Amino acid sequence: MISVTRRIYLISLNLPIKGSSFTFPLTSRIMQKEYQFYIPPLFDGIDELQNEFEVKLKDTAVQSRKTYIDLIKDTNSTAAYEAASNGKYQDFISK
Repeated sequence: MISVTRRIYLISLNLPIKGSSFTFPLTSRIMQKEYQFYIPPLFDGIDELQNEFEVKLKDTAVQSRKTYIDLIKDTNSTAAYEAASNGKYQDFISK
C-alpha cells in the first residue's frame, strides 16, 4: 500500500501510481495556475435554485425556437432570429 504522502508526491510529478489508473495530467495543473475558476457558494436551497434556473432557461429556449421556426417560414433567418430573440433576455431575468 502506498502512503498518502507518496501518492501526492507522485501525482505532483505527474507520474502514474502503481496499481492505480489515476494520474494528474500536466494540463490540469497548468489550467489551475493560469485560470480563475468560479466556485458557487453553497447554501440551503442551492439545488432548488439551480433547477429553477435550468427550467426557466430551457423554457425560454424552447419558446424562442418555436417562434423562430414559425417566423422562418415567412421571413429570412436574420429577421426571424431578431424577432424570436427580441426581449427574451429581459423576460428571462424578470421571471
